[in-house]
Parts: sequence; C-alpha cells; structure tokens
Amino acid sequence: MNMNEENRQSEQVIKELLNSVLKTDKKTHNSFYEKGLFLLEQEKRGSRFRNRLLFAAAAVIAVAFTIYNIPGKTAPQAEGWLFVAGDAGNSRVVESELVSTTTSSTELAWRAEVKSATGAYKPLAWNGLIIAGKGYGKGGGLIAFDAVTGELKWEQSFSSGDLFKNRRFPDRCILGNRLYMTDGEVCHVVNPLTGDKLGTFAPLKGEGWSYLSASGTSLLGLSKDGRTLFSINKDDGSLQWSQKLPSPSFVPALLNNTLFCQTDNGNVTAFNSANGSIIWTSQDSKLDGKAFLQAKGKHLCVITENDRIALLSTLTGKMLWETDHDGVFNKGAAISDSIVYLTGGNEAVYANTGEPVWKIDGTAGEKAICASPTLINGRVIASSAIERGSISIIDNDGSVISSMQALDSRACDGAIILGNRIFTVGSGHVVAYGG
Repeated sequence: MNMNEENRQSEQVIKELLNSVLKTDKKTHNSFYEKGLFLLEQEKRGSRFRNRLLFAAAAVIAVAFTIYNIPGKTAPQAEGWLFVAGDAGNSRVVESELVSTTTSSTELAWRAEVKSATGAYKPLAWNGLIIAGKGYGKGGGLIAFDAVTGELKWEQSFSSGDLFKNRRFPDRCILGNRLYMTDGEVCHVVNPLTGDKLGTFAPLKGEGWSYLSASGTSLLGLSKDGRTLFSINKDDGSLQWSQKLPSPSFVPALLNNTLFCQTDNGNVTAFNSANGSIIWTSQDSKLDGKAFLQAKGKHLCVITENDRIALLSTLTGKMLWETDHDGVFNKGAAISDSIVYLTGGNEAVYANTGEPVWKIDGTAGEKAICASPTLINGRVIASSAIERGSISIIDNDGSVISSMQALDSRACDGAIILGNRIFTVGSGHVVAYGG
C-alpha cells in the first residue's frame, strides 16, 4: 500500500469514527473510549496506516471526553422536556434518575426576566438549554438560557403569526437537532442551539397549522380549523398523508405509532400515525366540545371543555369510566401508567376505575390553580392550593414533602424538568430551582 492510499484510508477511518461518536449516546461513547484506550496501549510500531489508526482512536477519546465531561454542566444531553406537555402523549411524566425531589429541590438557583402572556411561555428543555416563549400579541419570539447558570444564550423574534394560542396547547417540540413551532399558518424550523431560523413548512395550502407533535422522522399536525389531520417528513416537509375529520379536533395525543384524536361531536378515533388509517373509533355524545387528550401505557385520558373526564383503553377504545369533575379542564392533569393526577396535582385517582387514591384537603374549590402537574420519579410537582401561588412536591402517598412560593399564582404552564433542576415560569420570569 503506497503512502497516498494509506493517507486516504486513515483519513476515512478518522471521519467515520468521529461521525459515529457525534451520533451515538453516552453508552456507545464509553465503548469507543474503551476501544481507543486498548489501541493506544498496544505496541506503537508498524505502518503509517496503523499509526494513523491510533491517532484516530485518540481523536475519538478526545471527542467523547469533551462531549460528556464539560466542567460545571450537570444537565444531560440525551434527556429533556421536548414537548409542551413533556412527551408526545401529553402525559407530563419525566422518567429520570437525575432529579432528587427533596427539600433541596426548592432552593432558588437563578431567575431571568422574560415578558410573556400568561400560559404562553410553553418552555422546553434540551441539551442544557431552557427555551421559552416571549412577547405579546401578534408575532412573538423565543429565548434560551443556560439551564445551569441562567446565562442568556440566544433570542429569536417572529414578526407575525399566533405563537400563543391556548395555554398548554402543544404547538412546539424538539426532534433531533431541530425545534419546530407552529404559528397558526406555518411551522417554523429553528436551530435550538443557536436560535437561527432554518425555514418553514406549509404542507396544506390555505389551511394553516395549529397542533403539532412528532415521532421518528415525522411531524404530525392539525389544520388551523382542526378539521384536517396530517403527517409530513420532518426533514423536507413533504406531505405523507392527510385525513379529513367529521368535525373539528383540538388537542390529540400521540403514543408510539398511534395518534388519538377527539372531535367536538364526541367521537374519539385512533389513527395509525404511519399512514393515517383508522384503528378504532369510540362514540360518546357526552365527550362533545373541545378536548385535551393525554395518553400513557394502556390509558387514554379525555378531558373536555365541559369539565367531563373519561378514561379509555388505548388498545381498543373501550370506555373504562367517565364522570363530571368541576374545573378539570382549566386545572390540567397528568397521567402515569396507573394513576391520573387532577386539580393541579393535588388529587389522584386510579386510571382503571376512577376510584380515589388520595386527595389534599381544601383543593377542590381552589380557582387559582391552572398549571398542570408534573410527575418525576413517582412524585408529583403540583400547583398547591394550600397556599396561593405555591408549588409543592408531593409523595406517592399524597403527603407534601416540600413547598416553594411561585412568583405568580396565574402561571399556567406547569413545572418542567431538566437534569437536577425544576423550572417554572410566570410573572415575567423563568425560574430555576435545585442544586
């Protein structure tokens, strides 16, 4: 093998190794690290080709070490709050061993001023960043902070469009290394690391775009009037399928390969998210009007604007139970595999039966609650009615572990999680709690 050929092959090996490092998770990085150490410990003799391979191994070690050992950074790279309600199913569940929901979680870490309408912050957390909405009226913008230090990282503005919609409305998410956000007309594509605008998608001419979710290589959405359900390719915006609905839908839920959709005539339908085909349909005239759907495991929770709540089987559409519950639509909910948390997280019922698990006294009539609860490691971060404007950490038996005074009882976005921090919004601020 001549020198030119050795150079070409070794350069190709280096490129492939580095690309592999950048595309893989920490476990795979560690595998590269160990393999690299093994190579470097071998006898350093032989051809230039072998020596260049050793150099490539060293490069892999350096990149892996740099990515996963940045001093002072505690936020994880592969986890985050990537959807408005935590995940594509709107469950508001965080499955992480990194957060310790103890008294220390309520200690103030930093606070940043961000002016925005109540319920319009819709914060996301990803790659060590907290990204929130800002501004009022038409247009608006996004602002990003370092999750550890609170340092401003970037800002981006949009001159038109409705970036606010209803509070808790799923209109933005992060998939891969792109942030997608709808403004009622189009879907904006943004680089979440820098805030740079990368383009827009408008697959349905003249129909706009409201609800947004994502899975795999696809973005799922609803037209502005809620009458057309569709899927596009996340990279080029090409339309993959669309379905006309018999009446408008408000907030669907996506779980694995199934998209659940309620229409205001009371029908609930499960669609195959890959091709738009119908899996099952359930009809119930009592579930009419706008509805917010949440899905987790075997349970689909439907909450209507008329304060009707129903639990259905995600597999068959069978009705498990339904009842009226005062204020349930405004106060928000969260759902685990077996329990539904209501009244801002101050009440728990079994998902299978609707029977009570526990309830904090004095919360039923509390009108100030409008923030959905968040579940983390079997505990609930709840908008507490014990004290107006406070947020509590509640154990799985309903006992309050600790409580902190939020800045504004009208903050309706709910707490989100990244790394070992709890983040809240409201009263013109983004606030970080925890060590």
